[in-house]
Amino acid sequence: VCLVDNVLFIAMAGSHQIWAFFFRDAVLFGKQTYSKGTCACIAGSGAEGNRNNSYPLRATFAQPSGLCFQPPSSLHIADSESSSIRSLSLKDGTVKNIVGGGLDPTDLFCFGDTDGVALNAKLQHPLGVAWSTLKGRLYVADSYNHKVKEVYVEKRLCNTLVGGATVEDLSGLHSQSAGLSEPGGLCIFGSRMYVADTNNHCVKVVDLDSGRVDVLAIVAPQATDCDGVNEESVNEGKCVSRVKLSPGGHLCLRFDPPVGLAVGASNRWKVHCSHQVWTQNPLPAGTLEPATQATANLTLYEHCVEQELNIQVTVQVYVCKGDVCAPRSWSFCVTLSIDNDGPKSQEVFFPKNVYA
Repeated sequence: VCLVDNVLFIAMAGSHQIWAFFFRDAVLFGKQTYSKGTCACIAGSGAEGNRNNSYPLRATFAQPSGLCFQPPSSLHIADSESSSIRSLSLKDGTVKNIVGGGLDPTDLFCFGDTDGVALNAKLQHPLGVAWSTLKGRLYVADSYNHKVKEVYVEKRLCNTLVGGATVEDLSGLHSQSAGLSEPGGLCIFGSRMYVADTNNHCVKVVDLDSGRVDVLAIVAPQATDCDGVNEESVNEGKCVSRVKLSPGGHLCLRFDPPVGLAVGASNRWKVHCSHQVWTQNPLPAGTLEPATQATANLTLYEHCVEQELNIQVTVQVYVCKGDVCAPRSWSFCVTLSIDNDGPKSQEVFFPKNVYA
C-alpha cells in the first residue's frame, strides 16, 4: 500500500491490478471522480501481463507487490512476476516501463541480474520499491537476486547498490560486500534505508551517504507464554465457580462463545494451572466458533493430595459490533478443592453472559 494525500493505493497481486481507497472525495487522472469511502480498481485489466498503455484499465500487471510515490505525480510499482519496475501517472493514468521486463507484454520470463538501462536492465521478482526525495532516486528490493538496486528514473538506469557477494548475514560492511537473502521490503527515512532481509530474519540499515550496512538492533520484551498469557497471573481472573473433586476425578469445562464473535478470526481459548495435578500435558486449548460450545476435559491423578487450587481459562478473541471488530480478552477462574470425599465428576458451564 501507499498513501498519497487522501488516497490509499493498493497493489492487488492476486488480481494483477492497482486499486485505490478514497478517504475523501477526489478526482484522479484529471477527470475521474470518486466519492469518499469508495474502493475501486484504477489500473489493470485483470489479465496477467506486462502491457503498458496510456489507458490505465487496458494495461496489464503481473502480481504487483510494492508501491511508492515520487512527487509530484508518479506511482512506482514493483511488478514482481514480470520482473520489472513500472510507473503509473496519477496525472493522466499512463502506465510506463522504467526498467526490467521485456518488449513482449505476454512474456513473463524476461528476468535476470543485469545492471543497465531500460529493458536491458534485468531484475528477478522485485517485491519492494522506495523513493528517496533526498537522493532523487528509486530503490528496488530485487528479491530473487538477493540485492537492493538503485534506479535513476529519468535516465531509466539501474545499478546494484547492496548485495550480490553472498546471501549470508554479513553486515558492518560496505554495501557491495554486505549479504542479503530475498529482501522483501524497503523504507527510507532521511539518508537511511531500512531493508526487510527476509531469509536472514532481520532488518538491515543502509546508510545512503557512506554505503555502510548494519543490522537494526531490535530489543523485544521478555517472552512469557506463547499464547500471550503470563503464567504468573494464572490465579487472577473473574471467579465463576467453586467445585469439589476427588483424586482421579474428571472435570469438564464448557463455555459458550461471546456474542458477536468474528467469523474466521483467530479466536482462542486455553486452560492454565500452575499445579501439576492433571493427567493432561499440555493442558487443553483450542479455538472458538460463533455457534459452537467449546469443551475442555481434565482428569486428576489418582494419588493427588488434598488441596485447593485455581484453574484459569483465558479467552482471546475478536468481537464485532456492526462493521467494527476489535480484539477482546477475558480471564476466568475456577476454584477447585481436591477432597477424598468429593465427587468423581464435575462440570462447569460458562454461559454467554459471563463475558459481560
